[in-house]
Amino acid sequence: MHPPAPAEPGRLTAVRAANIFDGDRVRGPGTVFIRQGVITGVETANTAPPCDAAVHELGPGSFLLPGLIDAHSHLCWNAGPDAVAAVTADPQATLHANVRAAAARALRAGITTVRDLGDRDYAVVAVRDAAAPRRHELPELLAAGPP
Repeated sequence: MHPPAPAEPGRLTAVRAANIFDGDRVRGPGTVFIRQGVITGVETANTAPPCDAAVHELGPGSFLLPGLIDAHSHLCWNAGPDAVAAVTADPQATLHANVRAAAARALRAGITTVRDLGDRDYAVVAVRDAAAPRRHELPELLAAGPP
């Protein structure tokens, strides 16, 4: 399933699901409200969203849950046979592109916070800071920096 297309800037988006899991228990049907990429509210009653909201129904059996946390990640490393050589040899622009792509993949998988535990030349910090004006495009990035 693909995420809903964003509503026009400033417009409220309501995402409705058959079940909302709050981290402790399933609460039944509900709606999450989003404005400009930020969650502004959660309604666990099955009430109608405001008439000006862009509504996305996830359908029967669907669940909404809090974002996941990856507490041990290395966004600039790859799974190749010699990841160290790749990270040390890649130009900085390539390294930043790889970090951004890995972070975006994590977000698409539902991971909203990534704790990166080692990179080169503070690449994760640079990507995080560059994305700050569009913070909803990447997960929250907590960066340890280089070893």
